Amino acid sequence: MNSWADAIIVLVSGATAWTSLCDFSGRSRWAAPQYQKQSSTGELIGGHTVFFCDMGFGEGLLLSVEELDPPNYLYMRGIGNSGVFREVELHLTFKVVDILDGARVEIFVELDERNDTDGPVLSIVREWASDQLNTIKRRAELAPRTEQEHG
Repeated sequence: MNSWADAIIVLVSGATAWTSLCDFSGRSRWAAPQYQKQSSTGELIGGHTVFFCDMGFGEGLLLSVEELDPPNYLYMRGIGNSGVFREVELHLTFKVVDILDGARVEIFVELDERNDTDGPVLSIVREWASDQLNTIKRRAELAPRTEQEHG
């Protein structure tokens, strides 16, 4: 099992950061045509949402929302079944923490590579996780501000 954590500071409220985090349809690595919702309760993710995540190579993981505690906590599980991601299980935890003048968005990744613990999957997922945080930050900071954020 490989695991690591990363975080980014967002210059908007935690609520705005959470909305950007949950809008996977606009994520750079997950944008259409790669992004395919399998089931969902709406435009944003909800409990038990399942979708295919393209990791940038036309193959990827089937992600499912296992735990959801808006607007602070999201836990997802991913299973790979083809190519470089065969036999891979991924656990993703996102947390949003309000701080002074903004929020901190954290990602914690646990990656179980049953076949090869030093293979290419680790570097791909690390790059993907960094891309997710940067895209969340960009989308959140470009989103319309709430009254609370105007001061």
